[in-house]
Amino acid sequence: MNYMSSEIPRALDSYRALKSFMRKVPPHHPYVIAINRNPFNKQAIKTLKEEGWRVEFHDFASAYIKRDKRILFIPKFGEMAVGLQRDATIFHEAIHAHYGDVSNDGFIPIMEHKINGAITEYLARKSRTDPFLLATLWDCFAIPTQIYDGVSFLAAQIREPQNIPHIDFKDLSKYLF
Repeated sequence: MNYMSSEIPRALDSYRALKSFMRKVPPHHPYVIAINRNPFNKQAIKTLKEEGWRVEFHDFASAYIKRDKRILFIPKFGEMAVGLQRDATIFHEAIHAHYGDVSNDGFIPIMEHKINGAITEYLARKSRTDPFLLATLWDCFAIPTQIYDGVSFLAAQIREPQNIPHIDFKDLSKYLF
């Protein structure tokens, strides 16, 4: 399928735009085939850890992976270092590590990289909405718990049920809405 560059959502576009784009990606696309054969799930996260992958926070403004050293580099300052954006960024890079070259969205603005970037961002955001996946990611890579929405609250309960303070519904509503 041929795409106009303007049809491909960017990482900062809405989840709805990414999801809509995913419906248009043909099932024979190499990345889609890889996703269907080897889903990104709890076992995939655990396998990355078993293979020696680790998360390191650094001073650069962008996130990236070093395949040869098995490192997910995540910014330690700015909006990519906190809360939802931190976790979505770690998922994004973990998905690159899991799928390898077929997920390459590199720095060269070629059409295939733009498509792969949109697919990776969609998967990262979708994965981040699963509290079990989020808790697994935090545990496997020793990521500090941060509660910033309902999903992260549930992930924190899964991860450390004894350390979650009692929150009544009025307080919980600020995380959910």
